[in-house]
Amino acid sequence: MELPGRLRLFWKGVSLQASNPKNLAIFVAIIPQFIDPAGQVVGQMVVLGIISVVVELPVLVAYTLAFSTLAWVITASAILWLEAAAGGVLVMLGGALAWQRRT
Repeated sequence: MELPGRLRLFWKGVSLQASNPKNLAIFVAIIPQFIDPAGQVVGQMVVLGIISVVVELPVLVAYTLAFSTLAWVITASAILWLEAAAGGVLVMLGGALAWQRRT
């Protein structure tokens, strides 16, 4: 079953955000520190998760509005150039990290 364009993009965004390592780190390493083990753990996790979404939602909406406006201006070749440049920077950073001496 093929989803309509906007709904497909929405679920692509949801899956991307759910698999984001930053979000996983927050929900695995940081949020559990605020959970009271004597209380209802699942309820506390749900409340803290909702708070996290409410805090992050305005930022994501701002990104969406900014980049949807930018999408009308930027060309496909510019996107390819930016992706190549970003990939090159990541490769260089990985190389620098691999060559770094341990102290």
